[in-house]
Amino acid sequence: MRARRILSRGLIVALSALLAGCSSAGTGYLGGLLTAPGRPQSPVEFSWTADSSRRGTITATLPTGERFTGNFVQVTREVPDTELVPMVGPIAGFTDSVAREGGTTSQNVWAPAVDLGSFREEYANRIVATLFGDKGNAMRCGFRLFDPQKGFPGGGTGDCLISYGNGTIAVQF
Repeated sequence: MRARRILSRGLIVALSALLAGCSSAGTGYLGGLLTAPGRPQSPVEFSWTADSSRRGTITATLPTGERFTGNFVQVTREVPDTELVPMVGPIAGFTDSVAREGGTTSQNVWAPAVDLGSFREEYANRIVATLFGDKGNAMRCGFRLFDPQKGFPGGGTGDCLISYGNGTIAVQF
């Protein structure tokens, strides 16, 4: 009887560990610093929820009160084109270049005619996000991951551009 209880407990612990290892969903926060024309720099907090190891939702509220909500995806060869197109397609208010890789080099990577194959190669294992605000703006983000296997929890840097020239957010996590 005692051996059976020990075996049962051992199986429960092993099964719990296995399920925890397979679970890729999670939640977390990212810290950012907004630089906007004519305003002092301000902190911005992002929250994210992963519904799988490579995709999920992300939100941010600017100091102006505008709340942004959208989706993110970690770019891999396995991500279907149907999930990448909304991340790279044209959006009103984006005529400027987008900072990439968490650095200061700008390139118009989200132009109307993006080649998804090239985008996949350039952004392999990076996270891209498109968010829409409740006051008419949109936001595009690119995040460079320190540890792509861990996604956001592995740390990284990124930049978000707000449409119509309403600012940029430098992000560290």
